[in-house]
Amino acid sequence: MASSENKEILALLTVDKDELYSVLGAAALAVDKTPIELLEAGRAGEFYAAGPTHLGPGSFDHHGLRKVAENFLAKWGKEIRKAICGKEKLYAAEKKEAVKQVDIWVATLVATLTASIPTLGPFTVVLNILAVMIVRSGLRAFCDEILPSKK
Repeated sequence: MASSENKEILALLTVDKDELYSVLGAAALAVDKTPIELLEAGRAGEFYAAGPTHLGPGSFDHHGLRKVAENFLAKWGKEIRKAICGKEKLYAAEKKEAVKQVDIWVATLVATLTASIPTLGPFTVVLNILAVMIVRSGLRAFCDEILPSKK
């Protein structure tokens, strides 16, 4: 993993959950929306947000983008679950790499998702954000809580 990409991954590991969902939503727009859908959503005000209410850096918690992220996870959740959940080799890799070499663990997750869901392969930003979400929550928790199976 390139040094600048590694720095970005490490920076994403420190943001709060709402910001991570907002960033995933922004990245997922390129995956699930047509240009006309984006235009209509923009015209409807779905991407507007007020600036921070205080001086200094604010939090990037955007309701509209979080909704896009949740819709993305709902749409792609079955395929993501199939790619990463219940895979003993991945659980073993997590135990080995997650704490010591987080960049290797992120790369492993991105490679697994890309190989399993080729349609998402070109969307590396989305895959990196998903991998960060998995790293932050842990693989089992991500599968059980973020991607609960529909019963």
